[in-house]
Amino acid sequence: MARMKIPTTPPPEPTPAETIAVLRSEVFRLSVSENQATKSRATANRKLKDAESRVSWLESFIRLDSPGVKIPDAAIPAELLPLMIRLCHPDRHQGSESANAVTAWLLKQRG
Repeated sequence: MARMKIPTTPPPEPTPAETIAVLRSEVFRLSVSENQATKSRATANRKLKDAESRVSWLESFIRLDSPGVKIPDAAIPAELLPLMIRLCHPDRHQGSESANAVTAWLLKQRG
């Protein structure tokens, strides 16, 4: 079996230009990474605000849906109720929980 030769001289030091190129590459990589993190943070914040808004809306809906609570007849004009039901229907909103809840509530208001 042949023996590997171990180099006796260390590799040459990189030139200043090579060092600068490596550092610029690292700066670029880090800036891209920071940009991606910023976008992810913005997306997470947007999703959090949406979730908080939905929770708040559902809490108010639950209060309205309590037994004995009904919006007075004058609150929703009779001619608007069918339109509102069509506009809020879950089929128009990918079956979302909010659309289901609103449509169910509007159907109750119909009487």
